[in-house]
Amino acid sequence: MNFRAQLFFKIKKIIIYLIFSLLYISCTAQTNAGKNKTHESKIVLTISNSELIVDKNYGARIISLKYKNKEILAGSKIHAENFGSTLWTDPQSAWGWPPYETLDIKPYQFIVKNKEYRFTSKPDEKSGFQMSKFFRVSEKDSCFILNYQIKNISKTNQSVGAWEVTRVLPGGMSLFPSAPDSSIMTSSNLPGVSHKNGIIWFSYNFDKIKSHAKLFSMGSQGWFAHVIDNMVFIKSFEDIPTSEISKEQGEIEIYTNGDQLYTELENHGKHENLKPGQSLNYQVKWYLRTLPSNLDKSEGSTDLVNFIKKQIHK
Repeated sequence: MNFRAQLFFKIKKIIIYLIFSLLYISCTAQTNAGKNKTHESKIVLTISNSELIVDKNYGARIISLKYKNKEILAGSKIHAENFGSTLWTDPQSAWGWPPYETLDIKPYQFIVKNKEYRFTSKPDEKSGFQMSKFFRVSEKDSCFILNYQIKNISKTNQSVGAWEVTRVLPGGMSLFPSAPDSSIMTSSNLPGVSHKNGIIWFSYNFDKIKSHAKLFSMGSQGWFAHVIDNMVFIKSFEDIPTSEISKEQGEIEIYTNGDQLYTELENHGKHENLKPGQSLNYQVKWYLRTLPSNLDKSEGSTDLVNFIKKQIHK
C-alpha cells in the first residue's frame, strides 16, 4: 500500500470514529436529559432520588414507589389484587367490595400536557362517576404532586369523597397529628396504637398483627407519615374539618392485612354533594426523605415530628 493510500485509509478511520462518537454522545445526552419516561403502559416519573411508576392500563394505579432504589409499596407479587396505590370513592358502603372495575383496574386514557401526566377513566355507568388522575413532579419541593378528580356523570345528585389508598410493605412506624375534637374512633381495632404529644403513632408489630385490623381517626395539620429504617414517606394534603368527612370514614385510616402482607395508609378528602356534571378535586403531595442519622426516631419524638413538618412547609 503506497503512502497516499495509507493516509486515506487512516483519515477514513478517524472520520468513522468521530461520527460514531458524536452519535453516542447525542444519544446519551438525550437519555440523561429525559427525567420522565414512558415504557408501553408504564409511565415513570423521577425527582431527585425518588421514582414513581404508574400503569395506565391498570386503573392508572401507582405500582411502584422507590427511594434510592428501595421499594416502598407492596407490589403485585405480594398480593395479586391489593397492591400499589389507588383512588376509591367514599364511603365504602356505597359499593361494598370489590371496587368499581372501570375506575380501579380498567385502562385509562393518557396524555401529557404542560409536563403533567394526565390519566382519565372511561365513564362508569355503574357508579355514575368518572375519575381523572394528574401526576407531576415539583422541582421546587422535590416531591410528587398528585391531583385527583371525581366527576358526577349521572343524571342525579351524588354524594362522594376522594379516598387515596396506599399499600406499603409491612413494618415501620406511621404517625400523624390528631384532631383536638377526635382522636381514635370507637370502630378502631388496630393494635399497637398510642397517642403522645398530640400525635397518633402506630408501630407495626408482627407478633400482634394476627388478623385484619383498622384504625379510623380524624387528623389535623394535613399530613401523614410513614417511617421505614432511615427514611420517611410523607403525604401532605388539605386538612379537612370533621364535619366535612364522610360519617362512615375517618380523615386518616390505617389498615393491616391479617396475613402480614401489607399495610394501607389511607387519607380522605372532603365529602361533597355533586350535581350532574360537577367534579371534586383532591390534591396530595408525596415526599421521600432521608432521616438524619442522629435523629430520634422513636414514638413520641418531637424532633421527628419537627423534621417532617419542615419538609412540607419549606
